[in-house]
Amino acid sequence: MLRKEFVERVLAHEKSKKALCLEYGISRPTGDKWIKRYRENSSCEELSREPHHRANRTSPEMEALVIKTRKENYDACALVVHTLLKRQGIPNVPCVRTINNIFHRYGLITPDASQAATPYTRFEKEAPNDMWQTDFIGHFALKTQRRCHSF
Repeated sequence: MLRKEFVERVLAHEKSKKALCLEYGISRPTGDKWIKRYRENSSCEELSREPHHRANRTSPEMEALVIKTRKENYDACALVVHTLLKRQGIPNVPCVRTINNIFHRYGLITPDASQAATPYTRFEKEAPNDMWQTDFIGHFALKTQRRCHSF
């Protein structure tokens, strides 16, 4: 609302553009941008900052092909789908990571399957001596040729 008020005051020559920019707490380039937008479409609304084109975005056709291949081969992981598409001679096949992202985007990987594929991670304690553990190796020979039983 303040943008439109600013532009209308500038166009009515109520004060100088510089004075109005100071009054509204904006820079002159911002004021010029608002004036230009207002003259083009009579609106000063905030425009989306989303890019008009994404250079590295996978095409919808390629995404559809990846999804189709995954559905035909239900147990196929991203690496298998990548290999199948390459063998079919399809140009510009996305990398394995991108194929996996497509699977996630379209809900083809369930949280349970993702958890099952996650490798085991070792536990760590927050401080030393929070946990002690010992490995008993059991029945072993001493220097005296006698046998030691650990339990």
